[in-house]
Amino acid sequence: MGAMAIQGEGLGEQRGPKLGGEARPGADGRIAELDGLRGLAILLVILCHYIGNPDHTALGFWPHRFLLAFSAGWSGVDLFFVLSGFQIGGSFLEARGAPHYFRAFYMRRVFRILPIYYFWTLLFAATVIAALVFCPLGAIDRQP
Repeated sequence: MGAMAIQGEGLGEQRGPKLGGEARPGADGRIAELDGLRGLAILLVILCHYIGNPDHTALGFWPHRFLLAFSAGWSGVDLFFVLSGFQIGGSFLEARGAPHYFRAFYMRRVFRILPIYYFWTLLFAATVIAALVFCPLGAIDRQP
């Protein structure tokens, strides 16, 4: 009874939460349901990589078949990119009347992507340099 709309006897009114409501953007223009679906798409891809693809034949026929179902998680990539394209297209349509909206869009992308890109690049370079300094390539061959 909890999630269903119940009609009163002969009254014609509904009690309880409405089902099939319309998803509306929040104050920031994002649709929370689509963000949740994008999160589900990411989860599908992670499950595909870590559960669906390894060989589970040692577990037996039915566990192997059950875990093999997770290999369909590759579709999460397609779902993620379709939803991202929908949201990006929606932001283009909302800002089409604004001056320089292409420039503003690409500047937002640059300021969102480049800082984390440079951070990870510097972290990788620091890791490689630290590995070369503290564990030189020749040190592995010289061990007794």
